[in-house]
Amino acid sequence: AARTWSQAQAKKTMRKILLLAASVLFSSGVGAFVPSVGRLAGGSRFVSRQTSPQAGGKVLPVPVSRGAGAVGSRRVGGGVLSCTAKLEDKYWEWNGYKTRYQSAGEDNDGPSLLLVHGFGGNADHWRKNTQVLADQGFRVFAIDMIGYGFSDKPDPQGMSSVNGELKRDLSSYMRFAKEGTPSWGPVGTTHFTDMAHPLGSGYNFYTWADQLADFSREVIADSKGVFPVCNSIGSCAGLQFAIDCPKDVRGVVICDPSLRMLNVKRQSPLGTPFVSALQTLLRETSIGEAFFGVVATEDTVRNVLKQAYCDASTVTDELVAAILNPGKTENAPRVFLDFISYSAGPLPEEQLEVLSSTEYAGADGKPSIPVSILWGDKDPWEPVETGKVYGDYDCVDQFEVLEGVGHCPQDEAPQLVNPLVTSFVRKHSGVTVK
Repeated sequence: AARTWSQAQAKKTMRKILLLAASVLFSSGVGAFVPSVGRLAGGSRFVSRQTSPQAGGKVLPVPVSRGAGAVGSRRVGGGVLSCTAKLEDKYWEWNGYKTRYQSAGEDNDGPSLLLVHGFGGNADHWRKNTQVLADQGFRVFAIDMIGYGFSDKPDPQGMSSVNGELKRDLSSYMRFAKEGTPSWGPVGTTHFTDMAHPLGSGYNFYTWADQLADFSREVIADSKGVFPVCNSIGSCAGLQFAIDCPKDVRGVVICDPSLRMLNVKRQSPLGTPFVSALQTLLRETSIGEAFFGVVATEDTVRNVLKQAYCDASTVTDELVAAILNPGKTENAPRVFLDFISYSAGPLPEEQLEVLSSTEYAGADGKPSIPVSILWGDKDPWEPVETGKVYGDYDCVDQFEVLEGVGHCPQDEAPQLVNPLVTSFVRKHSGVTVK
């Protein structure tokens, strides 16, 4: 009996350790070991707004003066422009790999939107947005990036045919990163290894950017280009797509972008050994499989989502299933453990710096690809206070703080996100749709 009790206690202790590791890797707890995000120069250009209580079912902006550093602000109101729609799953073959996507309004005449999920997400995470945005006259497509959702999940080291890092001279992406190292990360220079996946894996932002570009050309096929609308790590993929294919992108919306807290450029000398050891432990020992086994359960997914969402009532059985079920598909554990070892690649501020450069300016000298940033002020993983400096970049046309909203505003507060996406796309497409 004593032995049985001891084994039970050991399992319970191990579970607590694994859950702690999950908390560190999923949340901004790593931020304790990470310098704050910053910029070398520039002052805030924000105009602050709050929303009044709803009048006639609309969210009304009310000017409020907050001084330097203020950002737009919106509160959660009633159900404006939001619904849950079950859409047909469709499949597109990308270089031999199956890619799932959903679409609505393909026959519409309005601008085209490409919805890009975050870490562990998929097209179903946009179920409250796809049809609603199509009802505004847009052509809307939501994709499962390779390795996620119900798209194929090839072995990380066996996908060289689509590895975006192998198709680029990554040193060319380091010009802007080097300029910002004193404030973007620890003192020092940006090395090639800071841009390339340390394991040579194909699961990186360059691969996903290539996939988004090919999908846009082959499936969406809009000669005027598309508007990527992205969440979390999908924001880095969407911004990279814009950098690589500026003629194919009309503007980008990023919702609670990932700050890439595990990136080596973020880590302080104190944090680097801890993060590296944790990544190695999970990736190269049986603990990694046990870790994924703990994460890929209904209870854990629900608890993690309740951390990410401010309003726990929006964490429904439907949402839990949408996130959990793809994790039961072949190779899902390998992809999961591979990505948490991705401590390289571009940071969002580096990408915004590129899009703000003269190389991406239009005939009028202004950035040709505008960016809208929507950020929940209750995001526990990517704190908005840390990311407000992103509004200083010239390419950022709009920065809206969503009050009382967590890390996935498109799902938690579609009544705020859908109208903001609609207004941004209309503004920058020059097309009036219904």
